[in-house]
Amino acid sequence: MIDMPQLDLLREFARYGKGKFWNYHQRRIYSEETRFEDPLHHPEPYKVLHELDFLILKPGIYYFVLVIMGIEYVINCGASELDLYRLWLLENDDISPIRRFSERIINKK
Repeated sequence: MIDMPQLDLLREFARYGKGKFWNYHQRRIYSEETRFEDPLHHPEPYKVLHELDFLILKPGIYYFVLVIMGIEYVINCGASELDLYRLWLLENDDISPIRRFSERIINKK
């Protein structure tokens, strides 16, 4: 994936500052003190420090999702646009694509 030509614009912006500002989406999805449990994968309470994944909405359209201490960052890997991601959020009740369905928040701060 790293050598995909679709990533050239992002690579040139990140490495060399070439091109226009690369848009990204940022929001808090849980407090950094929030604890979780997942009966299927990890039944004991735990804290999530970071998590990441790709959201593929159409062939060739990849959004990279990174969560650090409850703050979600999203970029489109091929273009500086977030319209499809915002539409996906609307259609999915604003739930982060990074969340597992078996995972539950057990306390919020």
